[in-house]
Amino acid sequence: IGGLCALQFLTFLAFFTSMKRKYWGTFFTFKTGNQRAQEVFLDHTEDRLKFKVFEDNRNKWKPIEPQVKEWLNEKVPIWLDQ
Repeated sequence: IGGLCALQFLTFLAFFTSMKRKYWGTFFTFKTGNQRAQEVFLDHTEDRLKFKVFEDNRNKWKPIEPQVKEWLNEKVPIWLDQ
């Protein structure tokens, strides 16, 4: 088992050293899934990006549900007219 763990570590190390350093940060974050789900909605201005909040479990964005409902109430009539 020790040899398998060492092999896995070396493979992981080889993977990281083979990629560009600027992308290393994309593999690690201290944000929770809930924080990320809420940021998807709150940090974007484009409707197609805000709509991605619905790709996550509702419990992840429940704290911002009033903002989501307000946005939907504002946008649905516009979308229906198009």
